Amino acid sequence: MTRSKGKLLTNFFAIQGDIVRTGPNELTFCHPQSIKDIYGQHNIRQPKFFRKFSTFYGQSDVKVSSIGMEVDPEKHQKIRKALSPAFSVSALTQQEDIVLHYIDLLVSQLKHHGRDPQGANVTNWFMWMAFDIIIDMSFGESTGCVEKGESDAWVHMLANSGFQIALGYVVRRRFKIFQDAVRYCLVNEKSKKMREEYIMSGRRMAAKRLSRGADVPRFDFFSHLISEKNSEVNVDFLASQAGTLAAAGTETTSTFLAALTYYLLRYPQALERLQAELREKFTLSSDITAQSTKDCQYLCAVIEEGLRIFAPAPFGLPRVCPGAEIAGVWIPEGTTVATAAHVTSRDERWFNKSKEFHPERWLPSDHPHHDKLYEGDMKEASKPFGIGTRSCIGIHLSYMEVRICIAKLAWNFNWTQANPREDFVRDAKLLGLWKPAPFHVRYEPIN
Repeated sequence: MTRSKGKLLTNFFAIQGDIVRTGPNELTFCHPQSIKDIYGQHNIRQPKFFRKFSTFYGQSDVKVSSIGMEVDPEKHQKIRKALSPAFSVSALTQQEDIVLHYIDLLVSQLKHHGRDPQGANVTNWFMWMAFDIIIDMSFGESTGCVEKGESDAWVHMLANSGFQIALGYVVRRRFKIFQDAVRYCLVNEKSKKMREEYIMSGRRMAAKRLSRGADVPRFDFFSHLISEKNSEVNVDFLASQAGTLAAAGTETTSTFLAALTYYLLRYPQALERLQAELREKFTLSSDITAQSTKDCQYLCAVIEEGLRIFAPAPFGLPRVCPGAEIAGVWIPEGTTVATAAHVTSRDERWFNKSKEFHPERWLPSDHPHHDKLYEGDMKEASKPFGIGTRSCIGIHLSYMEVRICIAKLAWNFNWTQANPREDFVRDAKLLGLWKPAPFHVRYEPIN
């Protein structure tokens, strides 16, 4: 079921309305109000706070829980408070050179590989770029994936973890004897070794980063934590946080970039308008930065539309209802609830021509490409980074990477799809996160 869960849920909602029972004591919603009701609280101590569903987030093979997996609201708040300074706009500005370095390296590689008749598989190239960036920003060292044009063991594990994520969730919801039987039958030695190597890679990098101390030539995500000499900031803590950051910062960003590339090629007018905006504004590729792209209105609209039509985190993040009204319906205490992000943001009730890619819906009314056709859209139905106390801590980094990357590729190259038989969206599989499909693009330098 996980391989076609998005299509199944879409069909179920079309038949049953805003609420679908997806399992015993489990409800999934498709309504903008449910996003606010389930995820929008800010006071973690109020009785009506929706806590994370521990069965979904449980991990048995890590010593310290990460910001993404911690279930206890107060412990999560403590971890987030410790990491937040590294993800502020001012802190990311200090590290922008790292982002620019790897994106410029990607541009350089695509000037060579993108000219091949078979094109460049952007699914791989975007993953290598995103992984290089997040590891360098976390630990201050390069994995060299973009430079070598190949995956290392950690990236390979990330790219093939979707089935294990989906299986783990399904297994944890069943009786212990069933869990043991499934693990015995389906979790082979190869997958176990991959998981062990993934954890050990994080521990090795964390130990190396701790040994360098706070006096390092360049700021990274953990610099301020190490400088405070907090006893809780040890190898286990850094490795756990880095593992989550690597997964979240690589898979979601890279898959989204590939999907956005697909949609721009499928809707050539949008790509033409984007390239016109960028080539009119920038004289040199080096002029393209996080700050200089902020006021590129069509670029920003392209990104928002991509996030709406292909939500990077498409599944519903489950919470435990404390007994509350959700989208106008009273839900009993103890019910597991979630909003299906990918289905909600593609619902015709909330967005006109919702299955089509139209950046114009996000443009201000004074923009020459603004279209009144989309003025009735309910923008609150698309919240790709979440809301409330558990919204994505990396939102500013994600926007920085995507804005710069798409802008530089659109400015430097003319794009064509290399293999007309490939359909990235059709062939992407929903296994916990998206398992992206190959997508080959030819990049022809304009200069």
